[in-house]
Amino acid sequence: TIEELTTTNADLEARSRDWQALAHTSKAERVQLATSLARQSAAIAILNQTGQLLLSNAVFAAWFGPEGAHLVPQDTQGQPLPLEATPQQRTARGEAFRLEFSSPEQDGTRAWFVAQGQPLRGEQGVILGGVLVIEHRPGSPA
Repeated sequence: TIEELTTTNADLEARSRDWQALAHTSKAERVQLATSLARQSAAIAILNQTGQLLLSNAVFAAWFGPEGAHLVPQDTQGQPLPLEATPQQRTARGEAFRLEFSSPEQDGTRAWFVAQGQPLRGEQGVILGGVLVIEHRPGSPA
């Protein structure tokens, strides 16, 4: 209906304004954010609502590759998580969550992590993606 199209267009315009505002952050703000991310001991990634990696810190790149390609979350039994249950997808959807998971290492062992996600919201509360923070957890579950 015309009403639905009008609502959809308004939503798209709001999202476009939100992304334009993010794209036009000042150089000083970007430097400040990058400096803050670099100081963190946890892996941090900012994802848009499609799951595209927008920004990450050096820890994230060291643990999971520059684009997060080596982030293969598994449950406590070593089974891959369903795509929709991965920290990346949950973050992209703007979910607030905490998740313990493991990930295979190159030597065949598993590393243990705790992921936390928080939504990124634009104007009028529109979900733009999220922030993913992953901390290494030595050992294995009890």
